[in-house]
Amino acid sequence: MDRAKLAVFSPLPPCENGIADYTFELLPLHAQDFDVTVVLDDRHPAPLQLGDANPVRTVFLTEYLADRTAYADHIHLYHLGNNPDHVYMLPMAMERPGIVVLHDVSLHYLIDCATLRWGGFSDYTAFLWREYGALGRLLGEQFEQYRWRERAMFYELPMTRTLLERAKGVVVHSAFAYFKVKAQCPDAPVTLIPHHLSPAAGAVDGLDRRSLRRKLGLDDVELVLLSLGFITRTKQIATVFQVLARLREALPPFRYVLGGARLPEQFDVDREVARYELEDVVTITEYLDQTTFFEYIAAADLVINLRYPTGGETSGTLIRALGCGACVVVVDHGPFAELPDDICVKVPWSDRFGEDLEAALLACLRNPAGCRETGARAKRYLGQRHAIANSAAAYRRLLLDAKDGPERPWGVARPHRFLGLPERQALLAEAGAPPPGALWVREGLVPVAAGSRLVLASDRPDRQLPWLGRHGYPAELIDSLPWERPAPPGSRAAAAALLSAEEPEGEALQVWLRLLNRALAFGGVLVVDLLQAEKAGCGWLEEPARLEEALARAGFAVLRRALGGASDLMLAVEFPDGDGEEVRYEACWQAVKISEYPAPSPLLQLDGGAGFPWAA
Repeated sequence: MDRAKLAVFSPLPPCENGIADYTFELLPLHAQDFDVTVVLDDRHPAPLQLGDANPVRTVFLTEYLADRTAYADHIHLYHLGNNPDHVYMLPMAMERPGIVVLHDVSLHYLIDCATLRWGGFSDYTAFLWREYGALGRLLGEQFEQYRWRERAMFYELPMTRTLLERAKGVVVHSAFAYFKVKAQCPDAPVTLIPHHLSPAAGAVDGLDRRSLRRKLGLDDVELVLLSLGFITRTKQIATVFQVLARLREALPPFRYVLGGARLPEQFDVDREVARYELEDVVTITEYLDQTTFFEYIAAADLVINLRYPTGGETSGTLIRALGCGACVVVVDHGPFAELPDDICVKVPWSDRFGEDLEAALLACLRNPAGCRETGARAKRYLGQRHAIANSAAAYRRLLLDAKDGPERPWGVARPHRFLGLPERQALLAEAGAPPPGALWVREGLVPVAAGSRLVLASDRPDRQLPWLGRHGYPAELIDSLPWERPAPPGSRAAAAALLSAEEPEGEALQVWLRLLNRALAFGGVLVVDLLQAEKAGCGWLEEPARLEEALARAGFAVLRRALGGASDLMLAVEFPDGDGEEVRYEACWQAVKISEYPAPSPLLQLDGGAGFPWAA
């Protein structure tokens, strides 16, 4: 039997990226179950090879795109993290959905790298608009104009919703990340696979600490404190400096090693070292190769691995340190709070964090035997809970399920086509003028059916159905929602929607727009055709900008409007109504769905709005 084929999108060593190491360690196990091809960024350096025993093919993105039909039958696996190395895979994760491994539950910085890094301010605004509707657009436009935004946006606006909606499955490494993903996309199929322990962690067993220290240039009589990974502000390095500066006289000779690369655009570590006058006790190694990384762990007395705030990531450096039997100090927050209390030292985050960290460091350094016991428990726990064989088995089950599973409904299946002017004139010549409530026919605003569904919301569907039939929509392709008390649609699959009615009350219209957002696929076309009696007074039609704002709040961008021609005067039509004829006004708007997430509206706080209790 032919084996399933797997296309993995991820950087690989020697790329200086923790996710590259994570993927590389799993590839030999993937290769036992699948024919594996790793797709690399075109700028990726020549990758390390696994060897003949575990054959894995690597191609660059350009090669993949040149022969994309050859990969149509592959399961796709995307490793996404907050790093420029992962930008190249974003378009493919949308075009060919697969399993997304969310190494960071917030990808806001990744979107920055894909847009702002190249001056794409409007592209950044478009991402925010897609993710958070009109409120996101407002934040983006504010940033475009004033270059101002809250740092909290990187954590409170994770920019993952579109990717999650598209994915066939999502992998996270912690319960914290699991619930963060569910909060963004409740329907996302999420699987928790603990971050595996690197097989290379076993290489430190039996190493002589004194010999290692000589090799690394560390004094054997010094206490060695160690922090690992990229040097960023969120790792609270400045707080550690502050504590060590206070403890200089209370501690025996010590050395604080920062085993990772500087990121000066995020955190000026050299300035902070000088600020606290710690130049003589702080060593910055820059990026460590795998062997030296583990040697520093084996040589250290205490590992300090702090993260606050957190993007929901599970620290690969932390897993490795614990798996090597190190005593590790962490912040009791996010994924780190899920670790058993007896395998690490947890410091609660509060206004007293600096004082609590100082007390924790003193307690550890005064009790080396207790630290060794904590490290031994950590090593046993990681060896069981985070075994790489368990992770590979979980991936295998998930990938094979995704291979046979259906694609989740998301965007429109094919480009929209609209009747051109000659086609509309021929249609009107054959069928006559449309009745009131069908201005969309004259303007050609509803797309022609292409086998996709249309949702009809109308107080007089008999006016619309014949004309929809002439646009290629047979009855079986039309979901006609009852006007008086509609039920929410089951899936976002329709390519077009038509809302036609005598002008509804404001809150009712807003509810209808949100309902139709739920019914439409991303990129679907919504047409709103409203009638208003002359005696009705000020309403949506007299102030079209109000309706366009309502459309924006509901997740739509207006493409066209028809208010009686270029003069924007409303089109007066006359039709029988009761005992006589009454002048009414008609207007149409054509919009496209650009966000799955309508903005909250105060109108919807009014008892569900217009008798629709489910809408709130």
